[in-house]
Parts: sequence; C-alpha cells; structure tokens
Amino acid sequence: VFVKDSEQLADEPYLPDVAAVEWALHLASYAADQTADTASFPMLMTFDPALLTLDMVPGCQVLQSPWPVVSILGAHRDGTPSLDEAGRRLRAAVAESAVVWREGLCACVREALTGEAVFLAALGAGASLATALDAAPMLDFNTWLPKAATTGLLLGVRSVAVTS
Repeated sequence: VFVKDSEQLADEPYLPDVAAVEWALHLASYAADQTADTASFPMLMTFDPALLTLDMVPGCQVLQSPWPVVSILGAHRDGTPSLDEAGRRLRAAVAESAVVWREGLCACVREALTGEAVFLAALGAGASLATALDAAPMLDFNTWLPKAATTGLLLGVRSVAVTS
C-alpha cells in the first residue's frame, strides 16, 4: 500500500506490481511444506476432467500486471533478461503475469504461459479441471502439465464432488 500510495513514487507506476510479486515470493517462502502425490497423476488419463481438480502447492499465486514485472525482477535477481531488455519491455508497457510458488526451499517466479493465469485462477476458485480448461482455451495443457509437475507447482489430482 505504501508503494502504491506514495507521491514520491507516482512517476514509477510499475513499482506497486513489482512489490506485489516480491511480497508473493516472501509469502511463498514461508508456505507449508507438502509432498506431491504423484500416484494421483494417472487419474488424468482415466477420469472425466469434469470430475477432477488439480491441487497446486501452498503459496502458489498468480499476479497479472500491465507491466513487465517478471522481466524487471529477473533482470535484478539473476540478469535474465538483461537490464536493457527489461527496460525496453518497461518502455513498451509489455504486460506480464507472474506465477509464484515454492520449489523445495526456493521461492520461484516465472512468467505465466499463455492462458495459465486464468487457468490457475479458476482452479484456485475451486473449478473442476474441465471448467478451468474451458476458461483458458489458449493454455497448452500438454506443455503446462509436465512443467508444473517437474517444478513442484502441481501437487496432485483429486476428484471433485458432483452437485446435481
């Protein structure tokens, strides 16, 4: 709130979003430990997606921004992209969505894949896998799934209660 309301920082409109991603990283670093239930993954092959949902790791957040927040953080944290490239994206007002989670003891951030922000938001709101996929038709689920599983973002698959 301070960054957003500060008159001194009014000329840097991207800073509140960068601060929000930094805060999400802080919160993720203290999220509860959980072990992935890899034995549940075969349910994706045998059950109707309308009867399933996906569990993300505690501390997972998606932050959508009209600014290149992931590029700005990456340039300052590890030099990827370069400061010049992050500056170019900032001047061009390139929008980026940040996915934040914890992998092991490390809080992580990466730019969301196309459609991923909407997909994760739907899952976070309790949607079934089918509903989340319908909400994010641009998401390439076959690309997302192995990435989410291998980086610790996805904990498991479970059935959802069906209401009639």
